[in-house]
Amino acid sequence: MATYKETWVDEVSCYCGAPAVLVDSGVIYGGRSFGPIWICSKHPKCDGYVGCHKGTTKPLGTLCNHGTRQARKLAHAAFDIGWQAKLLWKNRAGAYAWMRKVMKMDEQHAHIAMMDEDTCYKLVGEIDKLRRRRDK
Repeated sequence: MATYKETWVDEVSCYCGAPAVLVDSGVIYGGRSFGPIWICSKHPKCDGYVGCHKGTTKPLGTLCNHGTRQARKLAHAAFDIGWQAKLLWKNRAGAYAWMRKVMKMDEQHAHIAMMDEDTCYKLVGEIDKLRRRRDK
């Protein structure tokens, strides 16, 4: 398992308000490493964590709990199939433009990895509405 110097930072924090620490993802995945992750300094009492962009220590989004991680997976599945298979949008840029409009988000915040659980489910609902309109 790769090791990372534990790095405490103020700019990466958990939804619970605690600072996050950079550790190897094997801590979460039973020893199997997928690179570094940011994890709540209160782990395991708090289960907030987020992965990093490949080859970096830059967080993929915000730290979140199990329920939000599940909601983000569901939202990504619904959203990504819509543009990857060209079912709802012609391309990724069109999909994100649509998301910014219907979710009333600016470009900086229109990322599923930054959404809370309720916002993810709202996005899934909007995708379902769009799919039903297109299927008529």
